[in-house]
Amino acid sequence: MRAARMFRTEARVQFRERVWFVSGAVSLAMAAVLLVIDGGASRAAAPYVLLLEVCTVGIIFAASLTLLDQTTGVFAALSTTPRGVRAYVPARVGTLTTLSVALAVIIGAAGAHGWFAVLPVVVAVGLTALLFDALSVAIAARSPSLFGFLSAAPWLMVPLLGAPLTWAIFGLDVPLLRLVPTIGSWELLQAGYTPVPTGWLLADAAYLAVWAAGAFFVAVRTIAAADNAGRLPAPAAAPRRRARPPRRAPRRLVLASIDAASAFRNPLTLTIAVSPLVLAAAVRFGLPPLQAWLWHAHGVQAAGFQPLIFSGVILLHVPYILGAVATLLLLDDLDEGGLRALSVSPLGVRGYLSYRTASTALAALLAVIAATFIAGPPAGMGWQRLGLAWLLAAGCAALVPLTTATLANNRVHGFGILKVLGIVYYLPLAAWALHQWAPVAGALPTYWPAALAWGGHSPDTLILALAGSGIVALIAIAETPLGRRHLLRRSYAG
Repeated sequence: MRAARMFRTEARVQFRERVWFVSGAVSLAMAAVLLVIDGGASRAAAPYVLLLEVCTVGIIFAASLTLLDQTTGVFAALSTTPRGVRAYVPARVGTLTTLSVALAVIIGAAGAHGWFAVLPVVVAVGLTALLFDALSVAIAARSPSLFGFLSAAPWLMVPLLGAPLTWAIFGLDVPLLRLVPTIGSWELLQAGYTPVPTGWLLADAAYLAVWAAGAFFVAVRTIAAADNAGRLPAPAAAPRRRARPPRRAPRRLVLASIDAASAFRNPLTLTIAVSPLVLAAAVRFGLPPLQAWLWHAHGVQAAGFQPLIFSGVILLHVPYILGAVATLLLLDDLDEGGLRALSVSPLGVRGYLSYRTASTALAALLAVIAATFIAGPPAGMGWQRLGLAWLLAAGCAALVPLTTATLANNRVHGFGILKVLGIVYYLPLAAWALHQWAPVAGALPTYWPAALAWGGHSPDTLILALAGSGIVALIAIAETPLGRRHLLRRSYAG
C-alpha cells in the first residue's frame, strides 16, 4: 500500500469517526472565548490553551483508533500489504499532528489580539503533538484494553504536562527541569506572544525534535512488534487441576460483581475511586494557602469565590469523573463484544443500561456526600440546599453514560462525545458572573446543582429543586429508550 494512499485512508477514517469535527468544534469554542475576553488576559491564557488542549488533542484519539484497529484485526490485514505496517504510524500520527497544527494557528491568532509570531507556535505544537501522539500509539499497541492504556499513559503524560505548568505558574527556573522536553514547548509557545532569544528557541526546538523522533521510532517498532505477536506459539499444556466452581451471583448483581472484581484488579479504577476524596482534601487544605498566595503575589482577592469553587469541584467535577468512568466501561463493553453477549442474556441491553445509569448515580451521590464533608460546604448553604444539590449532581452524573449510549458507535465516537460533554457540563459555571442569564443557563441540567451553592447568585430554592429535577428527569426519559435501541443495534452490528 503506497504511503499517500495510507494517508488518504487514515484521513477518511478520522473524518468518518468525527475526530476532526469534535476537535474543531471544541477548539473553535475556545478561540471564541479568547476573542471576547480582555487582550492581556487572552495573550496570557493562549499558551496554556495551546499546550493543554491543542498539543494534546490527538492523545486519546490516537489511542482509541489504535485499540479499535487491534479489536477489528486491522494489523493482521496490513501485514499482507507491502508497506502497510510501516506506513501505519506515519499516517496516524502525521494526520493528527497536522490537525493540531491547523487548530494551533486558529487559537494562537485568536488569543493574540494583535502581534503574533506564528512560526514558533507552529513548531512547538507540531513537535509536541508528534511526541504525544506517537507515545499514545505505542502505549495503546501494548495495552490489552482501554483501561490498560489509561493506567499506563499518565505515567508519561502527566510529567510531560506538569513540568511546563510548574515552570510557568510558579516561575521555577530550575536547570534540571530543562531535561523535560516540554519545557522547550512552553518557551516556543511563549515566543508567539513575547520576544524570546533566538538561541534559546533553536536549542528548544532541536531538543524537542530529538524526543519527538525517538517517540516516533518507538511507536513504529511497537506496532511492528504487535503485528508479529499476532502469531503466538501454542501454549504449553498446563497440569490439570480440579477447579473450584465459581460462586454464582444473583442475576441482578452479576454486573456489579464484575465491576467490583475489575476495580480491585485495575489500579486506575481504584485511583479514580479515591480521587474525589483527594480533590476534596485539596479544596479543604490547599485553597486557603492558594488564596493567600494570589492575594500577596497578584493582588487577587479570591475568598469570595468559595461557592463557585465548591460548585465546580465538588458538585460538578466529582460526579463527572464517575460519569466518565461509567462511560469508559460502557465503551469497553461495546467494542469488546460484551454487549452482544448481554443482549441474548436474561439481563439484556435494557437491564445493562439501567444498571449502568443507576450505579453511576449511586456512586456519584456517595462520592459527592463524602467530598462535601471533607471539603466543607460554603458558608450559608443550609442542609436543605445541600441535600438537593447532592441529588441533582448524582442525576447529572448518570446522564453522561446515558448520553454516550445514545450517540456513540465505538470508543472513538465515545471519546469525542465525552470531550464535548466536558465543555457542556461545566458551561453553566459562567452563570455565576452572568446570573441575569440564568434562564439560558438553566437549559443545561448541571446549572441547577451548581446554582444551589451560589446563594444570592441563584434563584429561590424551590424553583431550583423543581426546575432542576424536571430537566434531569426529562432528559433521562427522552434518552433512555434511544440509548437502549442504539446499544442493541450496535451490539448486533459489532
